Amino acid sequence: MRDRRVTLAVRRWFPEGGMQRTLLRLAMELMTRGVRVRVVTTSWEGESPAGVDVHIVRSRGLTNHGKNEAFARAVGDLDREPGEILVGFLKMPGLDVYYAADPCFVERMDRRRFASLRRLLPRYRAFRRAEGAVFARGGKARILLFSPVQKPLYQRCWGTEEERIHLLPPGLDLERLERGAASAPDSAALRRELNIPERAAFLLTVGSGYQTKGVDRVFRLLAALPKAYAVIVGRDDTRRWKALAERYSVGERVRIMGPRDDVSTFYLAADLYVHPARLENTGSTLLEAMALGVPVVCSGVCGFADHVRLAKAGRVLAEPFCDEDFLHVVRGLIESDSERERLGARGVAYVADHDLTSLIPRAADVILAQSTTS
Repeated sequence: MRDRRVTLAVRRWFPEGGMQRTLLRLAMELMTRGVRVRVVTTSWEGESPAGVDVHIVRSRGLTNHGKNEAFARAVGDLDREPGEILVGFLKMPGLDVYYAADPCFVERMDRRRFASLRRLLPRYRAFRRAEGAVFARGGKARILLFSPVQKPLYQRCWGTEEERIHLLPPGLDLERLERGAASAPDSAALRRELNIPERAAFLLTVGSGYQTKGVDRVFRLLAALPKAYAVIVGRDDTRRWKALAERYSVGERVRIMGPRDDVSTFYLAADLYVHPARLENTGSTLLEAMALGVPVVCSGVCGFADHVRLAKAGRVLAEPFCDEDFLHVVRGLIESDSERERLGARGVAYVADHDLTSLIPRAADVILAQSTTS
């Protein structure tokens, strides 16, 4: 096994991305098993990890799907060793293993308005080709899937063989959260730093890509809750979103922090974790909030929303999303300290009693088993 190489392909790597952190943890796990690891990407922000061969490729395109296709071609042109395993964190041809970070594109697009017209667009055709290269019946790629909800959708759209799909538990990184919690300042200190009044409701949202995470929905919520404040942690164009908060007349009660390493600090200070995402294949931040005792309010599209339901650790909003429902649920929770305390305690207990952490070793098992059949 020591002579075997695994290549992990991701279009961009940045330290705040949940998928990117998973890739790095998987690389470390594979190396502990004596495997040489190469990461192929168009950009790597921050220091390269010791022992990992980071290979930068050029990938140009005017559109997102164009950039994806250019990256897939660049990966396909790489020299590969005999028996090398290619793991993609993006749908593309030629993969041995696919990390299913995204929901089924075809199913989601076919449910939208004007679906027949959308199928004519280059974007639709490009994403469909990429998805079919992984999921279509007769393919070879093993699929690491984390959302049970997505499995029947992929199989209905593509006829994907049962034996190629590996349902895995979440990859909650409890060690990272616990390290952050150990060094976190007390909640009162963070409130003073952020200029949030002691008795004001502190609502937290964590995630990169604010439109997808529903941050504008949080702004509309604040407009109806004049004593609440929102803290947004994650990567996006902060100037644009600060301007949007001003347009909703809530700018004085919004704190946009950008990407942060000390995310545990914010969980521990929050009264409520709100995640009204438009699209969320999994939603690891829901589990992070539960682990640190924060009640959760999330949209029903989140793949890990079932954990919130089973734990009775918060509220899952019905789909289609409704601002009035969101307001009603959040208002009720911020007015009841005792209910928030009960929900938070249930989340902590659920995380302690369930396997929410073994994604990385299980994924490594699947990847290395693939090497014996390649």
